[in-house]
Amino acid sequence: MKIEIQKPDRPSELQQLVSRLPFDPESEAEFQGLMFVEQLLGLMKEKGINRTQLAKKMGVGPSRVTAMLNGTSNFKMETLVRAADAVGASISTALVPKGAKAQWQIYRDDEVHAAFRPEPRTEVLASFTLETDEIADHDDANAA
Repeated sequence: MKIEIQKPDRPSELQQLVSRLPFDPESEAEFQGLMFVEQLLGLMKEKGINRTQLAKKMGVGPSRVTAMLNGTSNFKMETLVRAADAVGASISTALVPKGAKAQWQIYRDDEVHAAFRPEPRTEVLASFTLETDEIADHDDANAA
């Protein structure tokens, strides 16, 4: 059986309607939270970590993990970092200009020969490098 996929010539009425909706920070934050939880659950399954073990590794109570995984809790950045670390991961964030998309390529330099490392597929719009001597030992919130 051959499946043929056809791309429509123009967006559907629903897609057009959604594209005209104003930006809603609360909905976007909820969506991003759900995406984080999906990734976290996938890593927990992959590593064989249950909710109780995750709570212990994060240094929080099991009810906190349950609230986080059920989507009934707002995330602080510290919570995200603790959860990622508990499953052997780290957080990567990027500010992407509106209308652009970000694509992550995840690989370890020591596992991929230099000749086969992925090359960026599109133009790099922004990059950020932090030298060790630039790292502040405190956060002065009044500096901005």
